[in-house]
Amino acid sequence: MKILEQKTTILFDLDGTLLPLDIDQFLEKYFQLLAQQFSDIAAPEEFITKLMAATDKMINNQGAKTNQEVFVSNFGTLFADEKESDLVERFEKFYQHKFPLLRKGIEADPKVVEIIEKLKGSNYKLVVATNPLFPRLAIEERIKWAGLEPNDFDLITSSENMHHAKPNLGYYKEILEKIAATAEECIMVGNDLGEDMVAQKLGIDGFLIEDFLIDRDEAEDIKPQWQGSLKEFKNLIID
Repeated sequence: MKILEQKTTILFDLDGTLLPLDIDQFLEKYFQLLAQQFSDIAAPEEFITKLMAATDKMINNQGAKTNQEVFVSNFGTLFADEKESDLVERFEKFYQHKFPLLRKGIEADPKVVEIIEKLKGSNYKLVVATNPLFPRLAIEERIKWAGLEPNDFDLITSSENMHHAKPNLGYYKEILEKIAATAEECIMVGNDLGEDMVAQKLGIDGFLIEDFLIDRDEAEDIKPQWQGSLKEFKNLIID
């Protein structure tokens, strides 16, 4: 397993990497379903516009507050006529009762389970390094869709425990601090050239998964050390 020589920790993106889905299609369904939760106070277009504005604040978070704190405060400001606590409760009910419905049509990839079992058995630290724009509850739900369990991982990044978002390098620095690892000990495995492979700028090796590849024009200067299908990644680590 040359790719993992001198590595102790593997960071995995979730959507499009561990979980086989087209993120654009998924988000379209997610926005539609979430907008229904707020339909009595905002039309879908208005709600989504305000949701994205508050989400943008998380993406540009500079670290003074958690991503969740940034989102709640900004979203609450955009719905000034509503109590912040009531808005939070609406989100919590949605993630508890409605979000699991989005699993329909998503099938776990057996290769993912094989990969995680192999790495756990070899005592690697494992991190779900998903963009922390969702709360823990929603991320744990998607981990289960992938055929895995939250306790398979040493760290799961979420809006509650992170102070930056991808592609901010502060996001990856915070992961390193939380798991007490150096960049050289880690490899980032993900399908987004710009948001995942940017970790290489800190010295974290990268493997770009091509199955659900996201390659934006602004990522032209990023060249992953390795790239290939999830099957090819599995074959590299499972002899």
